Amino acid sequence: MNLRLPLNRSEMQRLGLKLGADRVVSGEITKIEVSKNPHTAHVVLSLSFTDAVTGELANGTVAAGYSPPKATGPDDELILKAINNAVVNSLKNLVGGTRQTATILEVKKGKEVIINRGERDGIHVGDKMIVVRGNLRVGRIKVSSVGPTDSRATIMEGGKEIRPEDQAIGLADLEDDQ
Repeated sequence: MNLRLPLNRSEMQRLGLKLGADRVVSGEITKIEVSKNPHTAHVVLSLSFTDAVTGELANGTVAAGYSPPKATGPDDELILKAINNAVVNSLKNLVGGTRQTATILEVKKGKEVIINRGERDGIHVGDKMIVVRGNLRVGRIKVSSVGPTDSRATIMEGGKEIRPEDQAIGLADLEDDQ
C-alpha cells in the first residue's frame, strides 16, 4: 500500500478500508516520568480513532497511567506497567462514547437538511456530522436546531450531493472546524 509512518488520516482511512475495519487507532505516549522516591512511573497516552469510511476523527482520549505504588523492578518494567494502566484508563474513558448516527429525511434548497434524530437521542446544537452514502463521503453538516425527535442542520460541504436516506455520522468534538 506504500504507507510510511506516521500515517496521516487519508492513509489511515485507506488502511482501514483495505483491512475491512471500522476504525483505525493511532496514538502516542506524550509523557513519561520516573520518580525515584517512591520508585514509580507515570505516563500520558493520547489515542485517536479515525473512521475508515469517512477519514474523519471518530473519537479520541487522553489518559494517564501509573505503575502500582509498591511495584518493584527496573524503570522500563515500571513504565510498561504505567502504559498498561493508561490503556485501561483510555478504554474506561471511551466506554459509552458511541457516535450519533442519523438518516437524512429532507434536503432544503441545498443549504439545510432535516435528520431523524433529536433531543431525545442526544443530538445538540453545534454537533458536527459527516454524511455518507455507503462507503462514499458526500458531505458535512452542523446541527443548527434541535427538536424532540428531529433536527435541522446547515450543510457545510456537499450541498448538491446530499440526498434523503443518506446517513449522518457524528464527529468527535476534538478538533476545530475545517
